[in-house]
Amino acid sequence: MSEDVLHNLQSAQQFAEMAGMEKAKARTLNLTSAMGFTVAYRPASSDEAVIAHSFEHDIFLRGVPEYQPQSTHTVLDVGAHLGDFSLLLSRSVQRVYAVEARQETFALLKTNLFLNGVTNVIADHAALGDKNGYTQLYLATEGESWGDSTTFNFSGSAEYVSSLTLERYLFERNIPEVNFAKFNCEGAEFPILLSADKQTLSKFETMLVLYHCDLVSGGKERMLHEKLGQCGFTTSTRHQTEGRGWIIATRS
Repeated sequence: MSEDVLHNLQSAQQFAEMAGMEKAKARTLNLTSAMGFTVAYRPASSDEAVIAHSFEHDIFLRGVPEYQPQSTHTVLDVGAHLGDFSLLLSRSVQRVYAVEARQETFALLKTNLFLNGVTNVIADHAALGDKNGYTQLYLATEGESWGDSTTFNFSGSAEYVSSLTLERYLFERNIPEVNFAKFNCEGAEFPILLSADKQTLSKFETMLVLYHCDLVSGGKERMLHEKLGQCGFTTSTRHQTEGRGWIIATRS
């Protein structure tokens, strides 16, 4: 390991700990490189799969050709995870708002922004939903670094996190318009979008909504299509499997 790589690794581990990651977990972080980015991740976890379909192999922009990033654009990344998509967009758009609910993963997100000197990504530790206050975030099973959910209890392990409606979040961050939004939040897409009013959703141009019907009691794909249609979007479904898929919503 070169001195530069060792220095970056030590910096990542120290920063992650300061950002709220447990010391023992922070000391296990590793680094990889992608498209000129230095990316910290948790070895032997789902982080490796996330990185594998990010950056030069990004599945989200490639899967939504309706959206083309521009230098004046604002992007909202809900379920930002370790920051892969936010980092990628940071080179193409004016501002990215990255929202991540799990404390440990948020610390990793902050670490990756720090490692790359990214200043146009605003990271927020919060869960978006249908209420303001606090909510339980149910943590994915051990070894899974994704899948944490406010709507489904995977393992009985949970932590409390600040909760905001979409309307409140846009207000607090003074965001007048969102050119592209990605919602990958393990069931929370239902309370987030179904509770949002027409005025709030009118601020969005294009959305990618990864829906998880199996994580929401009574959650149906058609409910999201109907809501978005009522608010002026044209919608389509892609990558559909049993109870899951992508909804692409574009302003009509």
